[in-house]
Amino acid sequence: MKSNNLNEAKAVPLVGETPRVGAASRTDRVEEVRQLIVAAYEERFPQVFRYIAVRVGYTDIAEDLTSETFVRALRGADKFADQGKPLGA
Repeated sequence: MKSNNLNEAKAVPLVGETPRVGAASRTDRVEEVRQLIVAAYEERFPQVFRYIAVRVGYTDIAEDLTSETFVRALRGADKFADQGKPLGA
C-alpha cells in the first residue's frame, strides 16, 4: 500500500540538484576516482609522456614529470568534483 504521508516519502533530488552524499558514499567515490586515475595512468602514460617530452626536450625529466602528474592526481582524488566530463578531458 502506498503512503500519502509526505514525511515518509524518500527525498528525490530535483533535476540539476546534486544529491546529498553521506560519508560512506564519499569514501566510495574517492576510491572510484582513484581507480579511474590508475586506469588513466595505465592507458594514457605514453601519450602524456610524449606530450611532456616534446615540451621539455629531455626524456628523463619528462618521465619524472609524467609520473608526478599522476601522483598529484591521486593525491587530489578527494577534491575531485564531477563536472560531467570524461576524466581525460
